Amino acid sequence: MTVEARHQAWQSSAVLKAQPWQGPYDTPLGLDMVYTIASAFITSCPDSNAALPVKAFPALTVSGNPGENVKFSFDVDNTTTKYAIFYSGLGTTVVQLDESNMATIPSGLQGIYYVVVSTSGDAMSVSQDNIVAGPAILENVFDAWTSNPTYA
Repeated sequence: MTVEARHQAWQSSAVLKAQPWQGPYDTPLGLDMVYTIASAFITSCPDSNAALPVKAFPALTVSGNPGENVKFSFDVDNTTTKYAIFYSGLGTTVVQLDESNMATIPSGLQGIYYVVVSTSGDAMSVSQDNIVAGPAILENVFDAWTSNPTYA
């Protein structure tokens, strides 16, 4: 993975003239979140493989830029209040979805960041039991001269 990370950093900075990394901190994700992202690329496994101790969450589709009001699309239909939990660097930001599953992406997010939809409005309480969908990977591209924001 480190070689691939260096390749991506070189392509971003030398070829695309953008920032070679998203900021001073990488975003740690739990095993289930990583498996959810990877499961979109897994087409089959041998029957002889042992069952994995991971869970893939339902897919989440969202696109837009910080500051834009966007639609969060997922295949869970219930009336429970839902929140978009944004993970960027070591920080998190929580935004409540409206009845149409719309919300504004927080300003200040840059580089690659992630979002899940949860029934918990507290980012520290997000767990397997309350993730509705996601994570989705979003990216706010910025040039090499942009300052890194602090995290919250």
